[in-house]
Amino acid sequence: MKKKTNKNGNLKKVKKDQKEKNKKRKRLKEKSKKNENGKGREEE
Repeated sequence: MKKKTNKNGNLKKVKKDQKEKNKKRKRLKEKSKKNENGKGREEE
């Protein structure tokens, strides 16, 4: 990853943070899907 800096020369963390959030969001979505599927199977 390239290190991006803002006007002050401080490193920007935004991109990495967004990637982490997206990963977590994906994991949560997958978990919720699995849970829904599990519930569905149990009901049937």
